[in-house]
Amino acid sequence: MSCTVGWTPWPWRCSSRRFYLLQHLPLLERQWKNMTATMDIEIAQHTGDLSEERLFEPLRSYFQHGRGAASGDGRSRKLPFVLFGSHASKTELLQAQDMDGYNSKKSSMKGETTHTILCQAVDPKGPLTCARTYFYTPVYDPFSDEDKSTDLKNSDVGYLMLVYKAMAEAVMKGIKTYAHTLSVTQARLKAVQTLHDDCGDLKTSSLLNYLSDRSSVKFTIEAVDNCGRPSSLRDGSQSLLVKVATMTLYDVPSCHGKGHLSSLVFAESFLDSVIPVSDPGQPETISSDVLVLTSHLPRFQMWASSKADSLANKDIQERLRCKSLPGFGDVLMHGEAVHLTTGDVLTSPPCQDCLYLYENGLIVQASQYGAFSLMARHVKGFSLYDGDSISNVAFLIADLDVTARARLPPHLLSSNNRLVIAIPPRSKARKALFQQVLPVWKGDSDMPEVKRQETLPEDLSALHNLLQIQHTSAENIIAPINTITFKRVPSVLPHINRFLPHFVASSVGWHPVQQHDLNSLLKQETPPPSAETEWIPVTILTGVPGCHKENLARTITSFDKDNTRWTTICQPHDNSSVFDPVSLQNSLTSAYSANRRRHTSGNYKRTRVVVLTPGYTDIIDVVHAIVSHPNTEVAAQIRIGAVTACVDPLNTFMEHRLTFPTLLNHCSQGWVNCIVFTSSISTKNETLEEVQNLVRSINSDVALLLAERGVVRRSPDLELIMSESSFHLPQMVAARQCLHPGWRQGIYLRAATAPPMNQEVLHFSKPLDRNKLHKSLRDLHGRLNKHRLEDNIYHVEGRLRFTDSRQIVELQFVTLSGFLTSSPSDDQAIPPSRQMNGQPLHDCFLTFSGCGLQEDKLKDWLRLCAQQKPEKKKPVSRGGLTKEEISRIHKTHHLEALPPGWFYNGTQFLSMGGDKSSTHPNLEEFITNWVKSKNNEISTYNAQIEAEAFTDLFD
Repeated sequence: MSCTVGWTPWPWRCSSRRFYLLQHLPLLERQWKNMTATMDIEIAQHTGDLSEERLFEPLRSYFQHGRGAASGDGRSRKLPFVLFGSHASKTELLQAQDMDGYNSKKSSMKGETTHTILCQAVDPKGPLTCARTYFYTPVYDPFSDEDKSTDLKNSDVGYLMLVYKAMAEAVMKGIKTYAHTLSVTQARLKAVQTLHDDCGDLKTSSLLNYLSDRSSVKFTIEAVDNCGRPSSLRDGSQSLLVKVATMTLYDVPSCHGKGHLSSLVFAESFLDSVIPVSDPGQPETISSDVLVLTSHLPRFQMWASSKADSLANKDIQERLRCKSLPGFGDVLMHGEAVHLTTGDVLTSPPCQDCLYLYENGLIVQASQYGAFSLMARHVKGFSLYDGDSISNVAFLIADLDVTARARLPPHLLSSNNRLVIAIPPRSKARKALFQQVLPVWKGDSDMPEVKRQETLPEDLSALHNLLQIQHTSAENIIAPINTITFKRVPSVLPHINRFLPHFVASSVGWHPVQQHDLNSLLKQETPPPSAETEWIPVTILTGVPGCHKENLARTITSFDKDNTRWTTICQPHDNSSVFDPVSLQNSLTSAYSANRRRHTSGNYKRTRVVVLTPGYTDIIDVVHAIVSHPNTEVAAQIRIGAVTACVDPLNTFMEHRLTFPTLLNHCSQGWVNCIVFTSSISTKNETLEEVQNLVRSINSDVALLLAERGVVRRSPDLELIMSESSFHLPQMVAARQCLHPGWRQGIYLRAATAPPMNQEVLHFSKPLDRNKLHKSLRDLHGRLNKHRLEDNIYHVEGRLRFTDSRQIVELQFVTLSGFLTSSPSDDQAIPPSRQMNGQPLHDCFLTFSGCGLQEDKLKDWLRLCAQQKPEKKKPVSRGGLTKEEISRIHKTHHLEALPPGWFYNGTQFLSMGGDKSSTHPNLEEFITNWVKSKNNEISTYNAQIEAEAFTDLFD
């Protein structure tokens, strides 16, 4: 069986993919968490001695120790680093990216003004790279006035956060553009344009002038091999390697126009999946999907680092313990864990904070940078979505007033002024929301009414699905976080369940697929054919010669004749065994035209077509000929319903376990819906079980049916064979695309016919001797060559006449099973092409299927089954007579008169002279007369033969 499977690089082969997701991603995530945990501890202790080296230690150790054990030679171009903003100029950043161990210096934050931390982690044994920029900020105080908050937004650190947010959006837009176009150039243009557009909203002339300098903004997309080395990407060419998209802004100017603040960096590792989509008559498009492998690493974090900020943060925490606050009223939800997001890139994944809900406001506390508050006047309305289930993540969506922007941290600012609070299912926060908060807000409260939503906007719906997958995956896992389990992957990468089917479909080959095939590959809903369209279902019956598919076709076409007009298409048996797709397409055109004419005339019988594949034709060739019909109108109305393969267990193995060519291809996954076994259907039949096990090993999803000699007796079996849609089931479409990518374009590996089989057709006009032919056919099994297989005849079929009848008979013989049938043909008329001057001309034919058949040998074999040309007899001579012949002559004449002087004494012939003889004395005379008479008969017979005109069987 031919099978074309696309090559998938490491780490996306089955075992390597699992190892990669279970080992490398958690290791990288753990080292990143160690780095941020070090920051949390140092800031909490207020030592002021936090250095780049100390913060860099987890990333450096992970990279250096891992690289020491890596199998790849040479060092990776990508290197990890941690830089404080005061040391993150363009020169220093380039040195850190190119020089291993650059962070060995012990520079600290003490006595320096820094706003940013630039971090990059690199997988030492693989292609993963992740870069982030984190921030130091003054503490956020929920009880401060709005003027102070506005001043914070207008500071340099708030300005850098907004620029960084625009960078993250630009990188993601660039990744999506690359996946859709496979062009790094277009991705770079899209990323830079997005950055310009988003930064334009800041209305800072120095920033716009800065972005106009191409040397200040760098955006790259690089493919990375297994050892972390970059690999070139060519526009328009698909690469299955992991890619890294990086945007770097060197020496960002101050918003006040006074010098440079810091550089900013943001990078993601991702896999893209690209499938070209081509529908007839439509331009080729691309279906793409992206899996960002490092999306679970926090894209934004900020810390209030000074000692004064720490004291202010403690004061905020003390005030939040109060049961009531001036202006806010009584507390209704006390510091329960929730997730905050706006749906933007920077807040995906959402950050976890503590939520306090009051009668007239809300406060969100983040331990790293303080807290912020929103009063009733800042919120125009709330909407709640919970999916009508306590097991769903609930979304409390706040529609904010413009004045609320002054209260929010920069990463929670959005163009639609929306703040989404994600509440985990079965949590204390959810219980408090429904039991305490909503009843109070609905009554005597300044907070706007909460309206329930039945559906979510498209962007939030996708976010909700991801959070739901993430929560469900994490909820069902009891194992420790470091335990290797594939079930944990969706909790880290919730997109993976959507991405993998797309990636599997794209990795098997760069061949266009049709849109409805793509929907099946991605397990998306495919619209059914319009009920108003009268399309013609096609049932394909396939199998090697002698599998009784002809009988199955007769069974099918005898069904529901009152409402269905059946059309059977098969290649004439006396034609060449080579499949002719043009002939099949012409027959389908004729069937469609006849159906349309009948409908026009008021005959509303439905037309159905049954196609029988000839000889050892691969089923893919037949299916491709049908779906690629050159007439678009016919192609739109012709639809394959189901494919059924007929298998005769007694006619399966040519020798030992060598099956007939293409027999296993007829059973391959994705191409056949039913397999009908046409012999040995008795229970516990070893031959049947053996062939069934073989078929199951090839195709585990196919339906196995039993029908002796192709006669189906069960209605459910007949319904499966006559199905109008099973060939287009999603699993069938996916199997066809994965096993034979490009089959719709005729680009696929055809099955090799081994051993080589051929068919020879012999045309003749004379009748054959029934007994001689049947005996010769039954002797074929004993004449099979067990080793070389040459000259072996496995199947004989055709139309002929016997000497004992003038009827035209259809004959079929299967050598291995010994099945022989001859029945009067339904069509007794002789085609005009087979007549000359009104007389039959080669109206009989036999088609021989076998291995290495030769026409001359077959003719000699068939001549023995017909009336032979008589041979002339040789004259008889005295010396050539046998004793038996002489005895018969003597017996005929021994009573004739004896010559004078002879008498018979009852025992011997005696003469008067004393001679004795056991034979008649005139025996020689009798012999001479008999020889003369016999030679006269032979001369007459030979003369008749010479006068009679004799024609050979094939003349």
